Amino acid sequence: MKFLCTQENLNNGLSSVGRIAAKSASLPILNNILFKAVPGGLELTATNLEVAVTTTIRGKVEGEGSITIQSRLITEVVALLPNEKVELEVEETTLNITCGKSRTIIKGTTAEDFPVIPQVGGGKEISLPTSELAEAINRVSFAVNPDESRPEIGGVFLGKINKKIVLVGTDSYRLAESTLSVKAEDLQIDGVIIPLRAAQEVGRISQDTETAEVVIVLGENQILWKIGETKVVSRLVSGQYPDYLQIVPKEFNTTILVGRDTIQQAVRAASLFVRSGINDVRLMADPGAKAVKISSTNSQLGENTTELEAEVKGEAAEAVFNYRYLLDGLAALGGKEVRVRVAGPNSPSLFEPKSGEGYRYLIMPIRQ
Repeated sequence: MKFLCTQENLNNGLSSVGRIAAKSASLPILNNILFKAVPGGLELTATNLEVAVTTTIRGKVEGEGSITIQSRLITEVVALLPNEKVELEVEETTLNITCGKSRTIIKGTTAEDFPVIPQVGGGKEISLPTSELAEAINRVSFAVNPDESRPEIGGVFLGKINKKIVLVGTDSYRLAESTLSVKAEDLQIDGVIIPLRAAQEVGRISQDTETAEVVIVLGENQILWKIGETKVVSRLVSGQYPDYLQIVPKEFNTTILVGRDTIQQAVRAASLFVRSGINDVRLMADPGAKAVKISSTNSQLGENTTELEAEVKGEAAEAVFNYRYLLDGLAALGGKEVRVRVAGPNSPSLFEPKSGEGYRYLIMPIRQ
């Protein structure tokens, strides 16, 4: 087999699949990328047995052939090649790479031992805007904690609520929900749980592509994401995702509108004086003073309080949060202003962009 393409295209293809190659001592073949000649190009595949990523590099191909090459080695070799045409030639279990005046020979292994990648077809299909999907995944995946004892919350939930597609992530202490603007009235989609690693890979690949839409195919136990020339296949997490809507308070006693940058800065300052292992930062809202105070106290270090101008409606409110959860949510919210809805010191508080559309972030308070 011979294959000819540009160094840039080969490098991009390896970047798309290489991150998923597992570092496995018990199954060394998972450290490798599968190279396979297909009509019109070269197909690259990597898997960790939970997630598989396949991409096709367009170029001139002569003959059939396949080989597996150590992911880290081939990626570093290609990254160092000049930006010229690259010729790959497979001879049994050896890959010859020629680019300009550079020639590299890499010992590989037969493709027969590479895991078979499942085919997902005939299921329900959904098309989502690529950029919106990437943003939605990034805004919820950070809230997921892959806890083996609770696999049903160890992934990202994909479902339909109020005729719109939603993605949700939670670790039971905080919850992030991102709504996609795509209309889904005609979709009969059941909620599914996607492994965190698969969702993260889809988000990363979606950010780096110019493809306008991602096509999702839902199988019985698996999900396929088609992103241009790249495909991501993963199993679905078994189990029932919690009915998270039940924990969202129906009413809030206090609503705060405050600048996002200013509250972020105040939380960072307060975080320097939190109690170790508790990470507690106190939020106090005063409608009369039209202000919010962010504070923390450490008996060994000292204390910090920052008062911020804010629009406060309703009752005076006070709640204590883990500062890390606050900073994560504020970073994901985006925009210049954030709306905070407080139901009480022992009830979850809701953080939203000023528009209130597309995203919300719920934090459980630290009970006093």
